[in-house]
Amino acid sequence: MPYFLSRKNGYIALLTTIVLSSVFVLLFVGMYIAGIASLERVTEREYSYKTESLANICAEEALNTIRANPTDNISNIRVRNEGDCDIENVSWEGENVVSFESVGAFPDYEKRIRVTAIIEEDEGERRVKVSEWSPI
Repeated sequence: MPYFLSRKNGYIALLTTIVLSSVFVLLFVGMYIAGIASLERVTEREYSYKTESLANICAEEALNTIRANPTDNISNIRVRNEGDCDIENVSWEGENVVSFESVGAFPDYEKRIRVTAIIEEDEGERRVKVSEWSPI
């Protein structure tokens, strides 16, 4: 085989190796970026569920407090567990209708739930009926 053909084969092999390496590096970088984006979406969804769960827990605590004693101040209810939740904007409409917002917060996420409940007493037994439970 002539000398110039063996040099050309070496050059082709070198270029093929460089091109294939570049393609693999680009594929690796693309998969890495896609993986990070996917992880961020999953984390965001998880935080959203946690904040909603915290808001629901706080609202349940407020309703249990109202059921036990309607004169208690539900604005002081706070749950601290990996995040925070508070009861805000409490308003009584008459003696037996209460509305409030339950706020769940987890790092940079926040969910609010608006709750309206009617307090009924029947033969000494107090019941709380929820007429509205909706995200804000």
